[in-house]
Amino acid sequence: MTDNPYNGTAADIAAAEGRMRQWSPLEDAEATVASVAHQIADAAATIVPTLRWVSAGDRTQGSCSVPFASTAGMSVFLPDMYSTSPIPDAEWPAVLRAARDIATAHGFAHIEVRADRPGDHNVRLHSGDGNEIRLGTARAALVSGRTGCRYLRADFGNSTE
Repeated sequence: MTDNPYNGTAADIAAAEGRMRQWSPLEDAEATVASVAHQIADAAATIVPTLRWVSAGDRTQGSCSVPFASTAGMSVFLPDMYSTSPIPDAEWPAVLRAARDIATAHGFAHIEVRADRPGDHNVRLHSGDGNEIRLGTARAALVSGRTGCRYLRADFGNSTE
């Protein structure tokens, strides 16, 4: 490894590329993350009918973070979905259970609880390959998603060498 964490050695880059070749192309990962995020938002609105989801922001696509920073991979941040109505504390456990069930069925088997106190709940549901969904509520409710680092379908299998 080099002293600069953003510039890996040839071996580091090759290892990162090898991992990425085992994963689906960016387009497929994006479709999965978007589908899971929308399913979670729909399930939450079924449990809490006052939720009205609105898309906010733009889809952004950019380069990847370490250890994939020196690869030709890309990552996508999907537009956030928010509701000005929060998820009530009494309904949070049911919303979280539904979100976990949906996420787990699509390979997002890990959960990181970022906040869990009255009026403030925030979790990150993620897969082992960098895809993630964030679900939270405080003054409003939010569902967001991003892909892990992936090759575009057109670049799939190619390396930077």
